[in-house]
Amino acid sequence: MPIRKEQVFISEEDYLRGENCVKFKNEYIDGQIYAMVGASANHNYLSLNVASRIRGHLKETPCDVFQSDFKVKAGGKYFYPDVLTRCDKNNDYYIW
Repeated sequence: MPIRKEQVFISEEDYLRGENCVKFKNEYIDGQIYAMVGASANHNYLSLNVASRIRGHLKETPCDVFQSDFKVKAGGKYFYPDVLTRCDKNNDYYIW
């Protein structure tokens, strides 16, 4: 019979405080922290191609395109998307 691990709820505040101390990225979903794994070369090629296409499409707009290192807040969840666009130049924070 498998042993079930007890899940510990981590608050948003504790997650964000901890993210400032670690050398690797973690995502936060419903009180749980998930370590990010390294990406393959193919994954990086695909992300770069998608970001390049979006950047070309948005060339004459006030929007920016970023890849992978920006933390994004969606409700009470935090992610590191592979590709991100931002059109709000007034927001210099790493979390949206």
